[in-house]
Amino acid sequence: MGAVLAVRGTSTAWPDLPAAALMPGMFLTSSAQLPRRAWSEYREGERVRPAPVE
Repeated sequence: MGAVLAVRGTSTAWPDLPAAALMPGMFLTSSAQLPRRAWSEYREGERVRPAPVE
C-alpha cells in the first residue's frame, strides 16, 4: 500500500520497483522451502510398502 501511495504522490513508477523486486524473492524463498520441507517429512515418515500383487 505504501508503494501505491508513493507512486501516486511522486507520479513516477520508481516506488514500485522495490515492491516488484520483493515479490520474486518471496516466491523463490517459498519455492525452495517447499521441496526441502517435503523431503524432510518424507525421510521422517513411515516407509509405506506397496500392497502385494495377487
